[in-house]
Amino acid sequence: MAALNSWFEQDKGKADFRMVYVAEAHPTDGWQVQQNVRQGVLVATHKAMEDRIKAAEKLQLDLGLTLPIIVDGMDDKISKSYDGWPDRIFIVDKDMKIVYRGGPGPKGFSPAAAQKALSTLLKK
Repeated sequence: MAALNSWFEQDKGKADFRMVYVAEAHPTDGWQVQQNVRQGVLVATHKAMEDRIKAAEKLQLDLGLTLPIIVDGMDDKISKSYDGWPDRIFIVDKDMKIVYRGGPGPKGFSPAAAQKALSTLLKK
């Protein structure tokens, strides 16, 4: 996440950045992974919007994220519309057209590739 913070701090005056927090990928009462246990990322399945908001706030604090976070609704509309689960980077231009669609995380999650795509877009 340090790469996201760095990119945001470098380019925040050139683009409107948002992180969207979606349904928990590895909830404690679902498909929990040992890496999350080791890292203390222990979040139950969100039962209400308040749960999701609290989880997003904790994520932002725990990871020291500086970019703004918005929270997907309990209907998961954003995640479903963008196929954003578990994590993915998109760049949307001024006409609301997706101009960069990163691969699904964790392997396809590449802030460096997205930063390059944004730089190319801004040069146009």
